[in-house]
Amino acid sequence: MPQRLCDESRAKPAQNGLADAHDDEPERACDPQDVCKFIRARDARDQADDPEHRAKPGSRAGAKEDRADDDGNQRQRDRDRPDADAACDGLQNDDQRGQQGQGEKNQRRANATAENGIFLSLCSFVVFLVIGLTCMKPYFYAQTGDEAIARQGIQYLSVCCIFSLGLFTQTMGEKLLAATGRTYLSMISQLTGAVVNIILDPIFIFGYCGEALSGTTGAAVATVIGQFCGAGMTLFFNLNKNPDIQIGFKGFRPSAKAIGRIYAVGLPSIAMQCVGSVMTFGMNLILMTFSATAVAVFGVYFKLQSFVFMPVFGLNNGMVPIIGYNYGARRPDRVKKTIKLAVCYAEGIMLIGFCIFQFFPDKVLGIFAASDAMLAIGIPALRIICPHFLLAGIGIVMGSVFQALGNGVFSLIVSMCRQLVVLLPAAWLLARTGSVNNVWWAFLIAEVVSLLLSLAFFARINKTVIAPLYGPEEP
Repeated sequence: MPQRLCDESRAKPAQNGLADAHDDEPERACDPQDVCKFIRARDARDQADDPEHRAKPGSRAGAKEDRADDDGNQRQRDRDRPDADAACDGLQNDDQRGQQGQGEKNQRRANATAENGIFLSLCSFVVFLVIGLTCMKPYFYAQTGDEAIARQGIQYLSVCCIFSLGLFTQTMGEKLLAATGRTYLSMISQLTGAVVNIILDPIFIFGYCGEALSGTTGAAVATVIGQFCGAGMTLFFNLNKNPDIQIGFKGFRPSAKAIGRIYAVGLPSIAMQCVGSVMTFGMNLILMTFSATAVAVFGVYFKLQSFVFMPVFGLNNGMVPIIGYNYGARRPDRVKKTIKLAVCYAEGIMLIGFCIFQFFPDKVLGIFAASDAMLAIGIPALRIICPHFLLAGIGIVMGSVFQALGNGVFSLIVSMCRQLVVLLPAAWLLARTGSVNNVWWAFLIAEVVSLLLSLAFFARINKTVIAPLYGPEEP
């Protein structure tokens, strides 16, 4: 389509019927639908101005002069006609290429991806239902010989897995809301589930609903009910407050292409979750050679670091759809600006976490009623580990950038190198020194390697994915 038609369709939007609240935004890529609307409005205006189409006969007085002025414009418009027809007739096929359906205004592809994502979440529920019915006992008895711990763990996870439909429905619904930029609705659904869980926990745990639903089982039931409440909120929001995605399963058939696109981005995240579990198991084995207190300190550290990392993960949830939209709309400047802002905010959050862990480790550990033995190991541990927060902020943002731009495998490689290839071997080697304090340095070593890999992958992404979005005339 000639660039001139695109430029004309964007000029003086109030005259071609396209003026809206976004007129002040930077120039975007040419939209065939806008061109089509512009052409139709122009043709209607020309017919209204044409002397032969006027209702009043007396208005023909200046017809000859008007024709002389309009002949040149008409000839140009005749030459544009094939392109104009293509713009109006081929709207359904113009945007079938690309990585981001919503950013490209490809409604059918966005709907298909959402529907297949929901289908996959239901399949995941079936898998965890089977796991909850068959695998809980061997899973717990492989890790502990304590009958009481194993029994309570089996009770809790069995309930959570067998009734995990609410969890998968809520998670899928929240991702659909976040993918269309409605992260505040996703937040509301999460808060709903969390608040319901918090309210019901003491009611069930202390046996107010009967002994059968007390204790660990009661805690699991409260968790499941909270998940179903959150799922209900996401269903309501997606059906009534999310017009960017229209979900309808009439005549639905799983699409291999849509599922392939989903797993191309999702498999690295799945693998990263598995890698994290393997790392935790390995670190527990290494620290167990020192004492059970060292293992407890590691567990407390993971709970504490979530207070620092979760805001960054939330920041990433808001960043990913922005990058995806602007990548699909071919706006590289906005992609880069979003990445820079995300890194700055993430580093600010990590700096706050670093200061808290470095200067107030005893106060932080006091939240868990730490014993003197735990304080003796935990205070130096937190001070040694926390500098890696400053490096992790960049790495976390880069991992989400890779996924947003369709290169989730880079995130997987970085995560595996950090947690399996570097962290565990480094921790094992440092444990050979006989000092548990040396083991904590493995976190900083692993984060340095992770940051270097992330920067190298981003340089490649910038060269092969972001830079080509600029036109030949742009820098």
